[in-house]
Amino acid sequence: MDLLSIGKSSAIGILHLLWWWALDYATDGNLSGFTSSQIARGVDWEGDPDEFIKSLVSSGFLENKNSGIVIHDWEYFTIYYDIML
Repeated sequence: MDLLSIGKSSAIGILHLLWWWALDYATDGNLSGFTSSQIARGVDWEGDPDEFIKSLVSSGFLENKNSGIVIHDWEYFTIYYDIML
């Protein structure tokens, strides 16, 4: 993730932390109820929280929708999670 100036393995780790955090706190993938700081803290991001969220939106991992910021294609990723439960 060039936007965050981190390597591939760090980017993969952060995305997985985001997804795991969302499974616990934003099960519908909608992050609008959380501040940038709360989301950044949830994935152990130590940089600027607003830049973190902007970078994830810019790279397509998060989307701005009418309902707020959501995780891109969350409903497809969680199908397997629902099956496992």
